[in-house]
Amino acid sequence: MPSTRSRAAARGDCDATASGKTLCYNLPVLNRLLGEEGARAMYLFPPRRWPRTSFTSFRAAVEEMGSEIRAFTYDGDTPQDARKAVRQRANVVLTNPDMLHTGILPHHTRWAGISRACGTS
Repeated sequence: MPSTRSRAAARGDCDATASGKTLCYNLPVLNRLLGEEGARAMYLFPPRRWPRTSFTSFRAAVEEMGSEIRAFTYDGDTPQDARKAVRQRANVVLTNPDMLHTGILPHHTRWAGISRACGTS
């Protein structure tokens, strides 16, 4: 019997502004979050400003669906006292390579829950 879980695959998508590129990665993530209890996701965006920009569009999609999915950015501007809440409560974390290397990997034991739920541990 085939698995109901989508297989991860690397892909690239280049197109004009406002062409729907964001849907290429948001729809499969939203599908998994809605279909699998305890599922979580982490988005890794190269430039520092992209996680905040992408958060706005992701949050708008979640609100439009009326979903309870909790998405948070985790970057250098995230207050220290909010970082634990992001690790514990987020269904989706949007971050960048700097935070991956300075705030997540060195503290990987604190991130074990989201790592397991993302299928990366």
